[in-house]
Amino acid sequence: SFIVALFVEMYGFPLTIYFLVSWLGDKYPVANAFSHENGHLLGVFFGIRSDHGTALHFLSNVLIIGGAIVIAKGWGEIHKAKGGLVTSGVYGVVRHPQYIGFIAVIVGFLIQWPTLVTLIMAPILIIRYVLLARREEADVSRQFPKEYAAYRSRVGAWLPRLRT
Repeated sequence: SFIVALFVEMYGFPLTIYFLVSWLGDKYPVANAFSHENGHLLGVFFGIRSDHGTALHFLSNVLIIGGAIVIAKGWGEIHKAKGGLVTSGVYGVVRHPQYIGFIAVIVGFLIQWPTLVTLIMAPILIIRYVLLARREEADVSRQFPKEYAAYRSRVGAWLPRLRT
């Protein structure tokens, strides 16, 4: 839903532009208030553009592509495990790599094209992923009590643990 909302905002009639024009009126003096680039909040309010070739655009692409790779790797490992506990590969680094991947994609798109809808949706989605991770950890703890306890002691949930 985040991706759909983002692309509707980018390429449909942008709700962000509609609200900016109605809320700011004369304080939003642009030649064409309803043009594509005038829906980019970083550009509108701070003069920061993330056009192709800028450092922000590069960073957003790294987050989006990197997040997608992590999601795919995690999904592959889960699929191969056929219901077993996965503790290697990207799951050997952090316990929630796929959610980290989804969050990276969300943040990447948020940097690349922040809109009112995505600014509202991003924190909600991130909080939902954190809550889902907690619920899944409780389920996996019941399913694999000893193995998951040992795994949890070795591997951080969201950040890799420094090994001594």
